[in-house]
Amino acid sequence: MKELNEQEHTFLGKLKEMANYDENKSIKKIDIVEAMGMKGYSNEVIDQIVQTLISEGLVKPGNREDEVKITYEWKHKKSKS
Repeated sequence: MKELNEQEHTFLGKLKEMANYDENKSIKKIDIVEAMGMKGYSNEVIDQIVQTLISEGLVKPGNREDEVKITYEWKHKKSKS
């Protein structure tokens, strides 16, 4: 894993604040992927930040990882065309 830069650390911090804001709600992984994709983050960085949040228990992993990836890639391709 590559080291996160300052901007990526800031984004991770904001996501952690959101996750801790309401304990009854967990951030959906798809929302993180979409938000980061729109800001131009690479798949590698998105995966790293999502894994960090999952390991800290702030995001529920769920069993739809492939769907998240497919949706992200599809939207990413669609936005470029």
